[in-house]
Amino acid sequence: MIKKTPLVSIIINCFNGEKYLNACIKSVLKQSYQNWEIIFWDNKSTDLSLNIIKKFKDKRIKIFKSKEHTTLYKARNEAFKKCKGFYISFIDTDDTWHIDKLKKQVEIMEKNKNISFSYSNYYIFDQQKKTKIKAINKKKETNNLFNSLLKDYNIGLLTLIIKKNIFSKNKIFNDKYNIIGDMDLCLKMSMKHKAIYDHSILAIFRHHRKNMNFLNKRLEILELKNWYTENIVKKKLFKKYSNCKFFLNYILYNLCKYFLKKRKKIVVFKFFNKMFLSVLKIKIFILLILPRKFIDSLT
Repeated sequence: MIKKTPLVSIIINCFNGEKYLNACIKSVLKQSYQNWEIIFWDNKSTDLSLNIIKKFKDKRIKIFKSKEHTTLYKARNEAFKKCKGFYISFIDTDDTWHIDKLKKQVEIMEKNKNISFSYSNYYIFDQQKKTKIKAINKKKETNNLFNSLLKDYNIGLLTLIIKKNIFSKNKIFNDKYNIIGDMDLCLKMSMKHKAIYDHSILAIFRHHRKNMNFLNKRLEILELKNWYTENIVKKKLFKKYSNCKFFLNYILYNLCKYFLKKRKKIVVFKFFNKMFLSVLKIKIFILLILPRKFIDSLT
C-alpha cells in the first residue's frame, strides 16, 4: 500500500508582481514533491499579474481576488483561510525555490512528529549587483531557539514549512505590522514550538529596491521598537532570555544607520552611546569616520 503524502498549501501574495511571477510559479511547478496547492491571493494588482497566473493551466493553482487592497499581512491572513493543506509554506512573487524544497522539508517533518515547523538556508540574490550570497551560515540552538533568534534572527519566510494545526484561529500573522510580521510569527512560534533547521540551500530571495524593508526603513525600525516593548519589556523577558540585550542593540544599530543617512550625527551619537560594545557598534564607529560617499551607499 502506497502511503499518502500530506498536502502542502503554498501561499503566494501578489500585488503587482508581474516582473518575476513567471519564474516564481515555474519553480513551484518543477517541485519534485507534487502534492501541493497554490493559494494565489491577488491584492488588487493593477499590472498583468492576473493574466500571467491564469496562463498556468494547473488545477492545483487556486486564484483568489481581494475586494480591496490591504496590507501584506492582512492579505496573507485571508489567503491562510483558504488553505486546505496539512502543511503551510510561503513564496513571494519575486522569489524562487530549489526543485527539492518541499520534498526535503516534508520528509524532515514526517520523520520528526514532535516538530511544528522547519526552515532552511537560502541565497539572497542582489538584483542590482547580479550577485548572490548565502544568507545563513550557522545552525541555531533548537532547544532555545527563541533566545538564539533574538541575537541573530535569520529565518527566511520563503524557507518555512509549518504544521497548519498549530494555529487555532483563521489568522497566522499579526496584521498590525507592515514589515516585521514574518519575524513576529517566527519568534512567537519559536517560544512555544519545536523546529528543525536544514543547512541545505532551498530557496533564493530576490533583494531589490521595491522590497518593503528597503522602501520604508523608518517604519521597520518603529515596528521593531514596538515589538521589543510589547514582547520583551512588558512581558519582562530579560531574566528568562539572556539575548534580549542583543535585540535592543540591533534596533539601536538600525537607528544609527538611519540617521547617518539623514546626516544627523548628533542623533546618531545619542543611540551609539546606548549600544554595548559589539560588532554592530564597531560597524557604526567605522561608518562615522568614513567619507560621506560610503554612508550614502548604505542600504
